[in-house]
Amino acid sequence: MHYLELGVRTLVGIALLAYAPHMAFASEFRVFGWILAVSSVLLAVVPWRWHQRFAQTTVPYATRYPRWLAAGSFVLGLVILAALAKGS
Repeated sequence: MHYLELGVRTLVGIALLAYAPHMAFASEFRVFGWILAVSSVLLAVVPWRWHQRFAQTTVPYATRYPRWLAAGSFVLGLVILAALAKGS
């Protein structure tokens, strides 16, 4: 599952890099795409124990407010769709 998640993150990052020139806020989405792609590759080469230790420390903070996390993800998805529609 770990590598599946990293693969999907990498594909999304590459897709953002490919489509950023056609989107509103192109430079911001290009940076976001690079962050997703590079961080995914780095997580793939970092030893699993380091990643797991980091996750055990940070995930409880990130999931403390699941409704806010879900709302933020939903809004980010809408922003990406709007930027793509506006840029086309």
